[in-house]
Amino acid sequence: MGNGKAETLRKYGKGHKSSFFNQVKYRNKALYNIACNCDIILQKYMRYRKWLYLEFIHQINFR
Repeated sequence: MGNGKAETLRKYGKGHKSSFFNQVKYRNKALYNIACNCDIILQKYMRYRKWLYLEFIHQINFR
C-alpha cells in the first residue's frame, strides 16, 4: 500500500507493465498513466469485493 503515486511509478516504471495491460503497447504517456490508474482502481475494487464476499460468508456461518 502506501503512497499511490510512488507505488504507480515503482510498479509501472521503465520496462515494466501491469499484467492486466500486458498486451497493450503505450505510445501516449497520458494514456499509459490513465491505464495504470484504472488498473490500481480495479485492484482496489477486487480487494474490496473479496472483503465483502468474505464478510457475507462470515455472517452466514456465524448467525
